[in-house]
Amino acid sequence: MVDDQYLLWLYDKKPNFVISNPVLPASGIQSATSLADSAWYFLVGVWDSTGLHSLYINGVLDTSQIFPAFNTINNSSTTDLRIGTEDSTYRAFKGKIDDVRIYNRPLSAQEVMILWNEGASSSVSISATSSTICQGESISFTATSSSGGSNPVYEWMINGQVTGTNNAVYTGSSWTSGDIVSCTMRSSDPCVQPEIALSNTIQITVIPAIPQSVSITSDFNVVCPGQYVTFKASPDNGSLLPSFQWKINGFSVGNDTGILSLLH
Repeated sequence: MVDDQYLLWLYDKKPNFVISNPVLPASGIQSATSLADSAWYFLVGVWDSTGLHSLYINGVLDTSQIFPAFNTINNSSTTDLRIGTEDSTYRAFKGKIDDVRIYNRPLSAQEVMILWNEGASSSVSISATSSTICQGESISFTATSSSGGSNPVYEWMINGQVTGTNNAVYTGSSWTSGDIVSCTMRSSDPCVQPEIALSNTIQITVIPAIPQSVSITSDFNVVCPGQYVTFKASPDNGSLLPSFQWKINGFSVGNDTGILSLLH
């Protein structure tokens, strides 16, 4: 977009923003960011009477610089405004341009961000460290939001009842099998719809605690000196590969097996 007052253009795939005045040649700024092909970008160039040139990409300030000599603009221009080319044949833009806006005042960074978010749709999704746990274990949930603004508000729910605090992470340990966790996110951006987004749900499965026990038997209750005695452990709910630790008078002995043989 160009006339003899300002120029917003691409050079070597990098956005440029240039201002001219009646006295000095044009001067401006260039972004260090190279734009990718086949992708839409939201570019904004802002100039104010201090000579500040600012260039925004997708709502975020990319680069800025003050040129004190350029604190006025060529308000007497009679050159036609052109979009997509510098003149009828020169520097034609090879791409698509949509929704061009020109303001008669400098926009603030907040206004640029609001423009970027126009029509944006807010959303939030949650993930969990696990959805199947043993009884008593804790689970941490993380909310990931889109178009939440600079200060989104999170509200966690278990079975539809509000819990936790305004945080993108929620951790709990008192779970019942069948509990359903969800989250809402209220965007701080006034232009985003819906204002409140509802997340997916995660259902919790709790594996009940199983009581475990072990009993031991020996092949002799009364032994003579120099006689071997063998002890056998019989676990209850010990799973397929239980681990054993034998002790005599509180001191660990033997190996990790269900049988211990000792010489008396």
